[in-house]
Amino acid sequence: VLPLLLPRTPILLASNTKKNTRKKFMSTTDKNREADNDSPTMTIEEEEKNARSKCETRPIVLFLLNGISAFVVFGKYLISLDSILGCALTVGFTLLAYFLNKGNEDWYGTMDWVLLSFAVVMPISTSIGLAFGRRELALKDISIFRSNAHQIYLAHSCWDWGTTTTKEDQSSSARDSSDYHDWLAHADETLSILLGIGDEICRFLTLPPFTRARHKVTRPGRKEAARTTEVADRLFHSFLTTKMAKLTRLTELLKKKGLPPNEASRIRQWERLMGEAIEDLRMIKAYRTPQALRSFSRLFSVFLPPLYAPSIAQLAHDTNSLGLGIMFAIITSIALTALFESVSVLEDPFTAHLTLDGIGNCIYCSIARLLLNL
Repeated sequence: VLPLLLPRTPILLASNTKKNTRKKFMSTTDKNREADNDSPTMTIEEEEKNARSKCETRPIVLFLLNGISAFVVFGKYLISLDSILGCALTVGFTLLAYFLNKGNEDWYGTMDWVLLSFAVVMPISTSIGLAFGRRELALKDISIFRSNAHQIYLAHSCWDWGTTTTKEDQSSSARDSSDYHDWLAHADETLSILLGIGDEICRFLTLPPFTRARHKVTRPGRKEAARTTEVADRLFHSFLTTKMAKLTRLTELLKKKGLPPNEASRIRQWERLMGEAIEDLRMIKAYRTPQALRSFSRLFSVFLPPLYAPSIAQLAHDTNSLGLGIMFAIITSIALTALFESVSVLEDPFTAHLTLDGIGNCIYCSIARLLLNL
């Protein structure tokens, strides 16, 4: 069907919208290839073979690179002010318990670590599972949005239908009928609306968080949340109400030009699926894991390890090594606060510019690359 439709379809790369926007979303490989005029253009098979052949497989190099990366991620993303405060308190209480009972042979400070595992590790593990599940749901919704936006654009730009039902005139086209319509402008307008929706969704999802505990219980936090919520509501109204209505009117125009009702119904279904994906993304942005669970984990990950200072001091006393005790105190505190920080960096899955596990490709850029490469 495509060879018959494409010669009549006014959405080839001569479209001004694509020409003016393509360079902005061109990949680094494409830019380097255009800059290097002397190098021949590689086919996709050659690029694939090149990528596979240059993939790092040496065990020693991978061991070094992975180790360095782990230390960098740990130091950059998992060490916070909470970690520093927890370490300072734990080390301070350990030193206090050690020197107050130094030389006391009858002193026994060993404590049970079950409370630490139940009060801190289990809630944090639950929060990590919930946060990661929200991230996976967001990725699914973005893929649904991309797929339906792609199909809607193809429907408005490529679909064709005959104006008669006789066998002799089956080759006639509604896009070639005497009732002239600027199909190139129609395709460009559809593309512009879809890019506008993607742009505003991206801006909505990357807004600063406004549902943390400080936004509920403190006056500065409530003011900050009110400002951000107002902007979020205006953006949401713009892309879900205004721009989706414009997209619907373009479908109505196709119906006036003769688009069959069953095909129009299919486009309506894609629009509905897009709307559902947008609503899901909005809920993921606005509602997070339970506030009480996060507050509980934050407090206990910082203030519970210092309470185990007598047990750590007992370790230093039994091994006759204060350095070992201090090291164990630091590791215990950092391990718990780093676990909680892992929850924090997953709370908002759309902040890829701040966290490693955030969704790195914004909807606007992904939609633009998808549509402009047609």
